[in-house]
Amino acid sequence: MLDVNIDFAQSHWFFPKIIITCLICLLMIILVKERKIIAASVKSFSWQKIINNNNYKAYFFLALISGYILIMQQLGEIFPNTGYAFLIATVPFLFIIPFLMEKEITQRKVIYITINSILSPVIAWVVLGQMFGITLP
Repeated sequence: MLDVNIDFAQSHWFFPKIIITCLICLLMIILVKERKIIAASVKSFSWQKIINNNNYKAYFFLALISGYILIMQQLGEIFPNTGYAFLIATVPFLFIIPFLMEKEITQRKVIYITINSILSPVIAWVVLGQMFGITLP
């Protein structure tokens, strides 16, 4: 009754399934709650808004996420099932993202960004990968 069997061939899908389910639930809530705004945005859609020079941060963000995924995959092959790929790829990713979001960067913000970009992945790696044994890329 208290015996737990783990299929290690499928164990790496445990955490992503939880996250995907939560994201789908949140998407449904947003779609229902903001349906009028979404409908108005769809009606006023134009390609000129998409191809606009002011959207450079959004394009850079998409390129950054694509690079993050590709680097994570390559590092995962070098360091399989250790979580080092997660650490090595996530620290610079979390360091760069706030610079896209912040309008004014001060020395204090850079210090906070640096501390967050190092501590957050390390804490996630320790808690998920080491304490709970969840496989990270």
